[in-house]
Amino acid sequence: MWKIVHSINSRIKIAESQIEEYEFLEEVDKRQGFESKWEYLKCVLGGIDNEYPEVKDSLMDAGSVSFYRTDFDHRKYYYDLAWQDAAHKYSEEINVYLRKFDFILCHVVGSKRKLKYKKFLLSQISKYDIVLLYFYALIIYDPDFLSLVLKVGLLDEVQRDECRFILFDCPSSEQVAAEISSISNRVNKSLKSDVASAAV
Repeated sequence: MWKIVHSINSRIKIAESQIEEYEFLEEVDKRQGFESKWEYLKCVLGGIDNEYPEVKDSLMDAGSVSFYRTDFDHRKYYYDLAWQDAAHKYSEEINVYLRKFDFILCHVVGSKRKLKYKKFLLSQISKYDIVLLYFYALIIYDPDFLSLVLKVGLLDEVQRDECRFILFDCPSSEQVAAEISSISNRVNKSLKSDVASAAV
């Protein structure tokens, strides 16, 4: 937080107008509702993709911004943007990456040593891999692949602090659990619907 406040103050030439860390947090906290907080933060930090360079660097150094909370619909909006941006730049690489995961997950799910293979898989992937799969599960409707991810239990790993802390807004483990449950319900509904359609 100190870095963020310091980067804001570096643009303020009059010393009396500079802000303290506690003042910054107080100003955010006293505003009611997402929109009001968001307008204040835009005013102080700059808008999305319009942050002052010093502020942008300090936000990136911080790794996550946890001085306000927002509901899932707002977080999902940013997940969508991040996924679209990544898919636009790296569509072929992401496609290959997901196909490899699909192959590995099929093998794990079909194996008698599922738990052992899951542990091995977790030893070979990073928290960023897990979070990427979580983003994918939240915004992409691919029930067959997501069914494999859920069966292996990879999304449950997102509840660990090291994964939650790199998510936008650092949701609580309860929020993440609720979102995983929502993903699971959506996948199950879709698969049942596909089975019913095939039977007709």
